[in-house]
Amino acid sequence: MNWKRYLLNLLRSLNRTFSALTGGDPEEPNSSRWGKLRERRGWARVLCRVLSFLYREDDHCGGAASKEDDGFRASDPEGKLFIPLAILWLGLIGWAIYVHI
Repeated sequence: MNWKRYLLNLLRSLNRTFSALTGGDPEEPNSSRWGKLRERRGWARVLCRVLSFLYREDDHCGGAASKEDDGFRASDPEGKLFIPLAILWLGLIGWAIYVHI
């Protein structure tokens, strides 16, 4: 079994799952969604800078956001509910981990 490929696939699926959980398109990666929202949402601008730093690229979100067909299935295309939904889901995950430890 190729463990590196397995872990990369798992991370990709978690990326898109988090996008769907926070109102985005389940087929669109977070970097694409955040790249489209960074002009209107300060949190998206900050997250894009973090991704660019982590990937050591000048504009990671800009390249990801260039695909126009991504994002049409988003339930919150403007990203207005991202912060409350992210806090909700991360809180629920944290609570579940706390309860089971």
